Amino acid sequence: MSSTKFKLIAVIVTLVITLAFFLHSTFAYFTDAVVTPKSVIATGSTSVEIVQSEPVGGEQMPDGSLRIMPGQIVEKTVSIKNTGTLPLYVRVKVAPNIVLAEAYEAYANEIDYSLIGFDFDQTNWLYQDGYYHYRISLLSEKQAESLFTQIQFSRQMGNIYKDAKLFVTVRIEVVQANNNGDSVLTATGWAVASEGGAV
Repeated sequence: MSSTKFKLIAVIVTLVITLAFFLHSTFAYFTDAVVTPKSVIATGSTSVEIVQSEPVGGEQMPDGSLRIMPGQIVEKTVSIKNTGTLPLYVRVKVAPNIVLAEAYEAYANEIDYSLIGFDFDQTNWLYQDGYYHYRISLLSEKQAESLFTQIQFSRQMGNIYKDAKLFVTVRIEVVQANNNGDSVLTATGWAVASEGGAV
């Protein structure tokens, strides 16, 4: 008798940050967008939600956004909560994307993502194959420890980043934990390449 691994893929745009340099009045703003789960399961449910804090750092603007300068840190926690009924293995991929202002688009090939840093939790999350895997199965209604709590902007960011926007996409994938390997690293049923999963 074969067993089907139930999986869910949720893509969440965690935040968008506008990088402000010198005295330009540009802003950071934060958004959430969750893709509808691909599976509906009669015997149990797999669903998750992102739990995140309000951003702190930079200069607070009248509209509630932030102005970020080189060398600054944005305090922001990002975690995952199991809102379904099944215990789940969770893995997350974090993909930053910098979009330069129109005046600097010609320098797109010079974008250096090492100038953006995340303080990833290396204790509760295991890095493998481009994903951070939550070390233990996440039980129903439980929340994982934060994947990161800060985003750091290097002092070395030059003029090409003036008025640029940083998009950070957090992609969450989960599979059922019951009868699915001995750990998150041996579990099967993760998204395949055609679904945007690991190649």
